Amino acid sequence: MKTLFYNGQVYTGSFPLKHAFIAEDGKFRHVGSNREMFLLAGEDTEKVDLEGRFVCAGFNDSHMHLLNYGQSLRMAALHEHTESLADMLAAVKDFVQKNPVREGQWIRGRGWNQDYFTD
Repeated sequence: MKTLFYNGQVYTGSFPLKHAFIAEDGKFRHVGSNREMFLLAGEDTEKVDLEGRFVCAGFNDSHMHLLNYGQSLRMAALHEHTESLADMLAAVKDFVQKNPVREGQWIRGRGWNQDYFTD
């Protein structure tokens, strides 16, 4: 099925913005001005007024590495403890008290930045 979307603000990766596009089978087929797209659409095409809404085509990916994220939840969160080496070590000690470490197991943390240390 072919659908004409018109009266929008359509970003195609460059400027100026276009105002209409035709989609068919879930894909963008044509993009241009309202007038151009109405001429291409034909009378049997479904028409949707975008009422000035913004449209940006593409695949949007939050790009989260799920395994790494899950592992980070089991680490000492040190991003809040970057004032000093003493502050960071106290945070690690608190983490170990709340999360007992087995013999041979590493204590892992992330988010610290020694550039912010005051000592």
